[in-house]
Amino acid sequence: MKIRPLGEHEHPFEHGVILLGDHADTVEAETWPIHLDAIRHEELDAVAADFDIVIPADHLTKAPLLKAGTRAAYLVHDLDALERLRALEETGEIKGPILFAPTPVARLELHRLARPTLKAARPIPHGKVLEDADIAEEKGGPGICASLKDNVIGKKALYDLGAGAALDFGVVDEDDWRKP
Repeated sequence: MKIRPLGEHEHPFEHGVILLGDHADTVEAETWPIHLDAIRHEELDAVAADFDIVIPADHLTKAPLLKAGTRAAYLVHDLDALERLRALEETGEIKGPILFAPTPVARLELHRLARPTLKAARPIPHGKVLEDADIAEEKGGPGICASLKDNVIGKKALYDLGAGAALDFGVVDEDDWRKP
C-alpha cells in the first residue's frame, strides 16, 4: 500500500481515513495492517481549519445529527474506535473523513500486528531438530520476530508442536547441544 501525504492544494477527502502524523509515519504506516487514504503532516488545529466541525469520536456509537452541508470530520485515537467508525462509514451513517491520531498504545499494537513472526510450518514432534522447512512466517503472530529465524534453526523442539504453533524460545532448547 502506498500512502501519500495530502498535497498543499488538495481538498481534504470527503470520506476515508487520514492519519495525523509526522514524516516518519509515512514509512512506518505502510507496514500497518490498516487502510489509510492519506497522511497529514500538520497539527490538528491546521487540519481542523478545513472542516466546519471536528467531532471527537473515540466513544461515538451512532452518528450525530448535523445540519445539511456541514463539513464534519471524526477524530479517533484508538484502533477499536477506528474500526467502529469505519463500520458507520460503510453503512453511510457518518459522512466525512476519519482523522486518525493514534495513541502510543495504538501505534505499538499496529507495529505488533505488522511484525513478521515465526510459527511451525508443519507438525513438529518433541526432540526434532528444527530445519528451515519446519519454520514459517506470519504477520502479527505471537511467535518471536522472524529476523531471529537463524537462532531457532538447529534447536530441538521441547514439546510436540502442531502446524501453526508459535515458535519462541520457550518451545526450543536453550543449550547448543551441537557444541562440545
